[in-house]
Amino acid sequence: MAGSGDQARQRDGAVGGSRTPPPSAARSRSPSRSPPPRPRGRSRTVRRGREVVPAVVQRTIRDSGSAQWPMLTKTNYGDWAVLMQVMMESRYIWDAVDHGEVEHHEDRMAMEAILRAVPPEMICTLAAKPSAKAAWDAIKTMRLGSERVRQARRQSWMKEFENIEFKSGESVDDFSMRIGGLVANLKSVGGKVDEEDAVCKFLRVVPPKYSQIALSTETLVDLSTLSIEDLTGRITAAESRYEKDVAGGSLLLTEEEWMARAKLREQGEGSTRPKSSDKGGGKSGDKRQNKDGKKKGDASKDGSSSGGRGPSSGKGACHNCGIVGHYARDCRKPRKERKQEAHLTQASEEQPALLMAVCVGLTQIADAQSHEQVFLNEEKVIPNTSAPDVWYLDTGASNHMTGDRRMFTALDETVTGTIKFGDGSVVEICGKGSVMFMYKNKGHRVLTEVYLIPRLRSNIISIGQLDEIRCKTVVEDGMMCIFDPERLLLAKVRRSPNRLYRLPLETTSPVCLLAKGDDAAWRWHARFGHLHFRALHDLAAKDMVTGLPVINREQQLCDGCAIAKMHRTPFPRASSYRAEQGLELVHGDLCGPISPATPSGNRYFLLIVDDYSRFMWVEMLRTKDEAFRLFRKIKALAESERQVKLRASGAIAQNGVVERRNQSVVEMARSLLKSMKVPARFWGEAVKTAVHILNRAPTRALSGVTPYEAWHGRRPDVSYLRTFGCTVFVKKVGPCVTKLSDRETPMVFVGYEDGSKAYRVYDPSAHKLHITRDAAFDEGRPWSWDSAPADSTTAVTHAAPSSFTVEYEVSTASDDNDDSPAGDAGKSIVTPATRRAPSAAPTPVPATPTGPVFVTPPTDESHDSEGVTLRYRKHQELLDTTEPCELEYSGLCLVAAEEPASVELALKEACWKQAMDEELSSIRDNQTWELADLPPGQRAIGLKWVFKVKKDPQGNVIKHKARLVAKGYAQRQGVNFDEVFAPVARMETVRVLIALAAHDGWEVHHMDVKSAFLNGDLAEEVYVRQPPGFVDDDNEHMVLKLRKALYGLRQAPRAWNSKLDSSLVELGFERSPLEHAVYRRAKEGALLLVGVYVDDLIITGSRTADIVEFKEQMMKMYSMSDLGLLSYYLGIEVNQTAEAITLCQSSYARNIVELMGMESCNPCQTPMENRLKLTKNDGSVAVDPTEYRSIVRSLRYLVNTRPDIGFAVGIVSRYMEAPTSQHMAAVKHIIRYVSGTGGHGCRYERHGSLEPKLVGYTDSDLAGDADDRKSTSGMAFFLGSSCVTWASQKQKIVALSSCEAEYIAAATAACQGVWLSRLIGELSGRAPTEVKLLIDNKSAIALCKNPVHHDRSKHIDTRYHFIRECVEEKKIDVQHVRTEEQIADILTKSLGRVKFVEFREKLGVVDVKKGCHD
Repeated sequence: MAGSGDQARQRDGAVGGSRTPPPSAARSRSPSRSPPPRPRGRSRTVRRGREVVPAVVQRTIRDSGSAQWPMLTKTNYGDWAVLMQVMMESRYIWDAVDHGEVEHHEDRMAMEAILRAVPPEMICTLAAKPSAKAAWDAIKTMRLGSERVRQARRQSWMKEFENIEFKSGESVDDFSMRIGGLVANLKSVGGKVDEEDAVCKFLRVVPPKYSQIALSTETLVDLSTLSIEDLTGRITAAESRYEKDVAGGSLLLTEEEWMARAKLREQGEGSTRPKSSDKGGGKSGDKRQNKDGKKKGDASKDGSSSGGRGPSSGKGACHNCGIVGHYARDCRKPRKERKQEAHLTQASEEQPALLMAVCVGLTQIADAQSHEQVFLNEEKVIPNTSAPDVWYLDTGASNHMTGDRRMFTALDETVTGTIKFGDGSVVEICGKGSVMFMYKNKGHRVLTEVYLIPRLRSNIISIGQLDEIRCKTVVEDGMMCIFDPERLLLAKVRRSPNRLYRLPLETTSPVCLLAKGDDAAWRWHARFGHLHFRALHDLAAKDMVTGLPVINREQQLCDGCAIAKMHRTPFPRASSYRAEQGLELVHGDLCGPISPATPSGNRYFLLIVDDYSRFMWVEMLRTKDEAFRLFRKIKALAESERQVKLRASGAIAQNGVVERRNQSVVEMARSLLKSMKVPARFWGEAVKTAVHILNRAPTRALSGVTPYEAWHGRRPDVSYLRTFGCTVFVKKVGPCVTKLSDRETPMVFVGYEDGSKAYRVYDPSAHKLHITRDAAFDEGRPWSWDSAPADSTTAVTHAAPSSFTVEYEVSTASDDNDDSPAGDAGKSIVTPATRRAPSAAPTPVPATPTGPVFVTPPTDESHDSEGVTLRYRKHQELLDTTEPCELEYSGLCLVAAEEPASVELALKEACWKQAMDEELSSIRDNQTWELADLPPGQRAIGLKWVFKVKKDPQGNVIKHKARLVAKGYAQRQGVNFDEVFAPVARMETVRVLIALAAHDGWEVHHMDVKSAFLNGDLAEEVYVRQPPGFVDDDNEHMVLKLRKALYGLRQAPRAWNSKLDSSLVELGFERSPLEHAVYRRAKEGALLLVGVYVDDLIITGSRTADIVEFKEQMMKMYSMSDLGLLSYYLGIEVNQTAEAITLCQSSYARNIVELMGMESCNPCQTPMENRLKLTKNDGSVAVDPTEYRSIVRSLRYLVNTRPDIGFAVGIVSRYMEAPTSQHMAAVKHIIRYVSGTGGHGCRYERHGSLEPKLVGYTDSDLAGDADDRKSTSGMAFFLGSSCVTWASQKQKIVALSSCEAEYIAAATAACQGVWLSRLIGELSGRAPTEVKLLIDNKSAIALCKNPVHHDRSKHIDTRYHFIRECVEEKKIDVQHVRTEEQIADILTKSLGRVKFVEFREKLGVVDVKKGCHD
């Protein structure tokens, strides 16, 4: 026994790399010297004759250092625990986990094994546990949860165990592994499921083909001794034998084949087999078979006889399959595919099916063609009239045809012709139309191009015509399968005994849209211009629009779709070119003439399509010669939106993109008119509405976005859409409305007003078109046009039919097949309408159309005198449509305290009159302009007065300021301006200047340039009109030629900046190359720094005398205001003392709280709840996005002095697109925190002669965003003890580990740190120093210092490896910091109150107001 123990220990040492004592030492160790509370060795009894000798095998503990321990993940605890137990038992250290009462060194070895098998982030937590057993229990609790959680999991897995069954096609081995894993999971959480229960469950759920085996096992075997593995082996053996039996089984015959054979035997046409000889062993009809499925005496497959009694010499091998025993005419093998078996009773359908009994896809009706002759290659057609819903699939017919007029959904009886049968008989064609069928799931399909032949007593579907529209037909083994162009299975038809393919179809009629008005799906179908249901579903399901519910309905057609959208399917061709950006390529086409004309006499419409986005613009024309003018209008509008110039290009004769769009627009417009029975004269409004809708609907040319989103870059909101042509009740406004008069007027909804949120409604009684937002819609109620009043000017129009005719030919061949709508072919596409004037009214004389008086001005009045599109409504228009507001005396006082609404009102008040005089005096003193005549070809720019009341931080009025501003929006680039960019100092640069001044004990002064833009010299020739209210009566016709810039001009900021730059350079300053708005001057060892923000100058330096001298120099050059020490700058309150400089925004914070109406709210101590997770789609109700964005923008500006709210504001900023009540609640929580900490701000202390050090902190969470699983980076840089810059932003990529997230955050911080170091060194006159960057992740630090791209970093973007170069060049010194001291942690996650307050103080955010009072 000792020898065997030595061998075992030596083998263990070789395998496990253990440090076991030599065998002699092991043998000499006395068992009594190991006093454990319970046995740790293994004792066995050895019999030597009759003497019983207890043998003790001493346990040897192996070293676990070199073992490959399994790594624990979030999902593999069950397997991990089993492997760990086995490995620890093999090393004799499992007792430390199982019982815990072991020696200290054994417990430590077990703890080492556990720590080697867990992720790095768990090591610190587990290492703090007192024992290996405690660490193991902690892992079990973390992965399996507490007892309540384990009980819940146990119940869930027990339910799954009780309901487990064999899946379709699942093998016995797979099921065995599945049930075994489930039993193991149950045991891990304390489930009482033993092996016998699993075996019994296995036998209860076996497939029926193994029922006999299950019964035999239950009756003959003791289940308590049977394991799952034994049972699996038994059933697997039976499964392989079963498959072998089936493979050699007999070939089954279908009912049709049996009947065919019986018929052949009755007719005696070669069905009688030769009689078998006496050696044959039986008659020809003998069906006796052996267990392998072969007849007794049959030859084997290789032709050799299996016995002495073979087949007769007269029956050789089959010429079809080569098997001996039957003839080719009796062979069941297919004639063409001889190696495939056609077990029709066991055939599986792998093609996707639509679960329908219809046959073809949707096509559309072509133009009528007269006197067609159709051929049907049959000798005689005698159909069965007893089944009118049966259609015959015929390969010889050239067209679909039927004799039942009642089947047609739409019928064109102008199509005539004859049809000739094979026997020479000829019958007449009485029309052509479409027949609608119903799926089994109640969906609709339309069979088009069907001829009506009254004398035909059956219904025929032409296989050739199906092939023409790209349908696929497969005939095999007595079964015909028909597939649509997308290769979805439409129908499977079995061959009848008389070799015909009969397809029973249920005809139906279109859905009446008015009867379905209460159905939400049909209502949205009507609102979206009869867009098909598949596209409506994709719009909501793929999140392409907002405001649309998810619609799940089978494809059906309404009466408007069936009549208006049928056309012949084109033959598609792939597009040869596709634009890669907006306005790179546009398509244009003129559609018309259209009859009848619109009320304003328009007979054409011009459609422009952007190739990249498929966005559309439309304009109405009376004649073709207006096309170029309107195209220039659309071009200017598109270029202003995209800031891209459209270059001229050649034209192509056949433009499939715009032709297909034209067709879609006309189809949708026709559907809009037809469904609500709107007169055809409103086709212009219908076309505009169709374009508006199509721009917000999917198209195959774009994937996952609408044309609107592709053009504008944001998802459209469609919640405002309403049914075209429905009755709408418009609120009455005006002075004539009395208290007892009606408050609403019934009108007709005819479209949407572009550029606003208003609707276009038509008043049939007054013949007026109104633009309104105050409307209530009755979408299920069409307008009764027959009862509408008609006068002499509209009688002819009201009598017009409700359909219009487009006199242009739609090409049957398209050069772009990806522009059809996302869904079935033949449906309409989507496009937006541009702003167009309301149409005029009809008249009996077409040459001089007159008609409705429109509320909004016509197109000719939509531009001002400078040719610029108005973005506002004129005063006279507002006065005509609104009532005067009568205010009490207190209200008038309130208004007077604010800015005046017009120049006339301002001139009546002395304070504003004085402000205007000061502005004009400043302009004259500066010699900004001179009177001149307007040269030919030039256009004068208008001027306007802007009034502003300036207040101090307490809200007291300190100044009335009037500014004369030019209407710069009328300028044209390249004509009267070129460059407009002007640099300004960033807020973090301002904080760096203040921090440097505070550190060195400098004073910070503030100066303001009066009318700064008036000092900029103009390089262009610009003319403006005389100021309103100050026109020279003697020279009214003259204009002002500008010498210098004015406020409002596009080039004014750049001109002023250039002027100021040249002035500062003359005074000896140098502009910083790192921050172009900061200037530095070194003179006699003294530094002077100037920061520029438009007309505000921040001045600081080492000597106060230099600052005073600079102020005097600037005041000689410009008209400036010396504001003394910096105290208020861009809404930031600055307080300078001998100890520190503080920055605060208390007044701004108070205004935010008042704006939200939360002055009396209860303050909270943290800006965000701890561990709060927000998502985009949280299921809560939506809130007003405008209000949400406004308050979030205000909070973002507050972050300039409040880094403590940086993370919380960054989180709520992610949901500005579609905010909900949950997001608004988070914003209000921030405001509650701001309300309680309004006096907090940054404090920059003075340190004297100590050289400031730049230190940065960077941190990151891991997958903190619940929507896209991206991490949040946080960084903060300190100059000495002053925090000068901070950031909290979401990373642009998804990090795969915490190391990668920290590494990306460190790379971003390195860029900021290098820039700050260079900027501070340049401003202070010192050389840039190495920046210390503190990170709390050692793996990220190692990755920063390691230049080798190993497996963990090779997928990281190259730009993030910039930090490695910085580390190598000694620009960045990466060091480790404990997590408890990582200040940037406050910028990456929401913390608890204690931790948050601690880090807030370390950031330097204190209550500066309290300090000032103290």
